[in-house]
Amino acid sequence: MEGFVTLSGQEFSYYELNRDIVLLISVIGSY
Repeated sequence: MEGFVTLSGQEFSYYELNRDIVLLISVIGSY
């Protein structure tokens, strides 16, 4: 979660996207 504040707008969006993908994989993997 740390590093969010230091990222620029574009990098933040990319980081958010990766985080969502990781969360999605985690949810799928739990089944």
